[in-house]
Amino acid sequence: MYAVRYPVKGDKEDRTIVIAASYSVSGKKKRRIYERLGLYSKLKEEHVDAEAFIRERIKANEEKLESLDKGSFTKAVSFSDELHKEDAFDDSLNAGYLFLQKIWSDLGLEAWFNKWKHDSSARISYSMNDAFRLMCFSRVIRPGSKLSDIRNMGKYLESFSLHDYDLYDALGRIDGFSEKLMRKISKECASIAKGKGSVVYYDCTNFYFEIEGSDGEDGLRAYGVEKNHRPDPIVEFGLLLSEDGYPIGCSTFRGNESEKTSLKPLLITSGDKATEGCIVCADAGLNTAANKRLISGSGRNYIFTQHVPSLSPSDASWVIAKEGYIDYGKGEMAGRCKSRWIKRSDGLEERLIAKCSLKTRKYMLSKIDERVKRAQRFIDSPSKLSFKNCQDGKEYIKKIVIDKDGELVKAKSIIALDEDKIEKEKRNAGYDCLVTDIPGFGDFTESEILEAEKDGRLVNPKTPEEVIAIASKRNSIEDVFRCMKTDMSGRPIYVRTPEHIRAHLVTIYIAIALLSIIRGKYLKGVSDPEIFDSLRKYSFVSEGELAYRTIYHDANIASLIKQMNMEELEYRYIARKSVRSAISKSKDR
Repeated sequence: MYAVRYPVKGDKEDRTIVIAASYSVSGKKKRRIYERLGLYSKLKEEHVDAEAFIRERIKANEEKLESLDKGSFTKAVSFSDELHKEDAFDDSLNAGYLFLQKIWSDLGLEAWFNKWKHDSSARISYSMNDAFRLMCFSRVIRPGSKLSDIRNMGKYLESFSLHDYDLYDALGRIDGFSEKLMRKISKECASIAKGKGSVVYYDCTNFYFEIEGSDGEDGLRAYGVEKNHRPDPIVEFGLLLSEDGYPIGCSTFRGNESEKTSLKPLLITSGDKATEGCIVCADAGLNTAANKRLISGSGRNYIFTQHVPSLSPSDASWVIAKEGYIDYGKGEMAGRCKSRWIKRSDGLEERLIAKCSLKTRKYMLSKIDERVKRAQRFIDSPSKLSFKNCQDGKEYIKKIVIDKDGELVKAKSIIALDEDKIEKEKRNAGYDCLVTDIPGFGDFTESEILEAEKDGRLVNPKTPEEVIAIASKRNSIEDVFRCMKTDMSGRPIYVRTPEHIRAHLVTIYIAIALLSIIRGKYLKGVSDPEIFDSLRKYSFVSEGELAYRTIYHDANIASLIKQMNMEELEYRYIARKSVRSAISKSKDR
């Protein structure tokens, strides 16, 4: 530690005195300032011997750092308030990953990946555990491409001895074992969620690629219907989520394949224990007779969304008829509902639940009126408006081919409002349906219900309101997809081989599992953006050879430290040996 004399602008004689020390990061020499003493001219005025005072301050700061190593100083500077206003440092080291690492170890992933270390036939020169830790943690802390993972690996408390080609090699090696890995994670997450609910949610999404072009029949990249209508090749991804938001299974399939057939293999690969006796809830895209028979035949029940226009005319008329509706819910959730059993043309018998949100209906009717007005403006002034400028109303415009006498001929066309379509959409506005094979109260006597439960075929009967409440939670899976794509930068995908694509999506799945455990077990009620913000900002800077200084700390971090028994991290200044102790704890199962 030494004194640095900085020249004062406009004054060649005077100097600003600071106490500093040098240290090295990744082989680069850096300087840390510990105390600013002010102008040398002022020091001479305030002290009889300015040089002696400077030497005293150097000694005092050295003693402070020595006390850090003994642990006495840390206890004197514990956090009384949240620390989140300090400037960021380019040389700061992320410590938020330690909490992810603790969960990583608790799930048994460290031991699972370390098996490659002891496999002489694998001939791996790097750590498989380090490679996948880095890729999975980066999804949460510093999301980006595999190259960016390598560039940023020096910004964690621990060092990773990896190259970019190590990550790609690891992705290729894991492909043959990914199903076993997924089953392990699904089993661990299912055990955490055990007893908390009997519902699983399933949905599909897709990820687009930075690389153009589709693969052959054996590849995964293909041109299909991308959610945001991008003209890029995609890969489909199915996710099975527990009632409390824990991932318990996923599947990857070709971008041009229908999602309707993706449920069967997933229910098999997720294991019977993870979804045994559960209610499977999915949207209308999965609503097929084959999926219903698959679910019912395996001792489970289903709830599917059913849009009114896809119903038979008699069922659609029943939905919009006012008779039979009862009120349910309060405030924003208020609505009306009714139910009845129907027999479909394919032989299936199921309960049709009609629901109507009065608030949603009012909103949808107003939006229809707005689109009709836009369409009418286009009809009135076709030369001033184009279909490009009339995107919200063109669905209500139809072309009619007539002659001067009003006879239909192949002459020129005129445009007019499609009154039938407008009337139909207004009639159905706010109405929606669910179909389920779950019995309702009143369908059976109490003895019949008990007898059915003994067979393990039926869950307890549900009222329409209860079924609606279950289905309403399906939006949670959409939140997970948004998190995967935006917060974790899961798209675009930069790898292209099938094995690399599958393994890349596995890393995202693991990251989602880690995040869900933090949210569901440790930080209940805290939103995902808040969790991301806390984990990404929680950082240290080096204070010489003996200690670190915390530059960000908040209530979420304090809660994680307490619950994961990492008390060594509770302080503003932390001795390096205390940090090493916390790192060691994060790897204990």
